[in-house]
Amino acid sequence: MTAPSEITALESTATVFADEWERIERSGPVPVHIRNVEVVSYGDFCELLTSGNRDRLRSFAESLYAGDGFIIKGAYSQEFMNEVIARSVTYAKAEEPSFHKMYDDAPDFHRVIEQSVAGNYGAFAIRHVFHFYNWNDDPVGMIDEMDRRWAYFKALSGNSPLAFTRNKPSDGVIDRYHVYHYPKGGGSLETHSDPINNQRTILAAMASKRGDSYDKGGFYFVEADGTHRDCEPMIDIGDMVICYASVYHGVEMIDPDDDLDWSPDCGRWFLGLYSVDSDHVKDRTTVIGVAPEKEMSRVL
Repeated sequence: MTAPSEITALESTATVFADEWERIERSGPVPVHIRNVEVVSYGDFCELLTSGNRDRLRSFAESLYAGDGFIIKGAYSQEFMNEVIARSVTYAKAEEPSFHKMYDDAPDFHRVIEQSVAGNYGAFAIRHVFHFYNWNDDPVGMIDEMDRRWAYFKALSGNSPLAFTRNKPSDGVIDRYHVYHYPKGGGSLETHSDPINNQRTILAAMASKRGDSYDKGGFYFVEADGTHRDCEPMIDIGDMVICYASVYHGVEMIDPDDDLDWSPDCGRWFLGLYSVDSDHVKDRTTVIGVAPEKEMSRVL
């Protein structure tokens, strides 16, 4: 759990960011291309968010809106990430794959997204997805640890650090906790942008490292000329990657020269945090896939 003193500081921070985002977002169109990729420690990030220094907070928001991405080093321990993967694998062995829309009392579930169903989603992807909700029993033991971090990013979005934590789907917006496995020999996620209506940044926590369980592919941002900027050399297990959610990003195919292998011992794993519109919301906002020929354009 996030300490009460942290919550108090983050409530103040959220007010600052809400004001700043209102101003910044009126200044021009949302960013879609990456500008710079900066590295900051998780400790320094937390210090910034609780500093109460409006000038520093404003500068950080302006940097995000200019298209800068950030790799936040050491947000989680490698031990925690390893435990989440191991428990997710155990969960998948015990529970049949399924799919459930986000209505009240929705169960946790996992689903293998193969070529035949990948086109049913806003962005084409080949991956094994796990969806967990805070009204269930947290079968992989991840929610408390992730909520401690999520409070900071909710404040960064201009929301209360406790926003949506008690919501159920009929309330409209809910917190959804994801574990993703991108299999060797085909796992990928096309270039896309994420919704900005409930949170202003993507929140991706890396649970595996290139060179260990996979050798090629991984996370990228898109530059203005359409070039994919490979971020994997900068990322270690436990790091988080953030950017303003409209910035184009994706996952290059994992080990494309190999045969498809869904074994959990190989491939790429990461954890995602999303405050999403539930299926009670008419015309709910979801991810937007971006075709390769449009990566240099502004489709938003």
